[in-house]
Amino acid sequence: MTEMSPVFPSDNPFRVRRVKPGAIPYQFVDPEIQQDDLVRRIITPDTGPKPTGPKLIVGPHGSGKTTLLHQLVPRIRQYWGTEIWVTLSSDLSPGENQNLLRRSMGKANHHRHRDPWLVIDGIEQLGRLNGWLLTRYLRRSGTRCLATSHRRILGWDHFFATRLNSELIHRLCDQLLADADPSLRQKVLNNLSSRDLHTTTDLRALWFELYDLVADFETQDRTAAVR
Repeated sequence: MTEMSPVFPSDNPFRVRRVKPGAIPYQFVDPEIQQDDLVRRIITPDTGPKPTGPKLIVGPHGSGKTTLLHQLVPRIRQYWGTEIWVTLSSDLSPGENQNLLRRSMGKANHHRHRDPWLVIDGIEQLGRLNGWLLTRYLRRSGTRCLATSHRRILGWDHFFATRLNSELIHRLCDQLLADADPSLRQKVLNNLSSRDLHTTTDLRALWFELYDLVADFETQDRTAAVR
């Protein structure tokens, strides 16, 4: 077996610190799409006869919605001012998610003189009824909002949909494996070749699986070296 350097959890190319939302810059499947275009669409005043509604990033779990959100918010802040951020999660109960949102709406009302805007990550956790109530609140109060969701929501502007393809997945893996041992790199690439990446929609789940692959490979290599 080709000799390779030990890989410890802190060195694993797919460890959480390296793949968590925001650690890798969001990359578009379509190279012609630029972040500036999205920012422009968000901040342009809605003067049409039928308002498009609050802005929504839609996509499957693990497709990069949160990463894109983290990249867009600082850019939008230059035009809209200070945001009120709320992260909803499946780890919380519906009541806890609802309370988080209520507190954020309360802050927006309290600081109305500052013209605040809401950033909501994971709006699908509210359910349809509470989602409808939020939409009504935003329209009546005139509060601007940018959110992410696994599904489309009536009354919102679905201005961007996150997605993956095999070329993008390989590109991201190449970045993460840039400093990896050649033997380990080839092991990961072989694993990717055995997958149908065209059907992969959850990049986060793929990173977890590749983390385990790297850990198992390193364990096997150590065992073989001892024999």
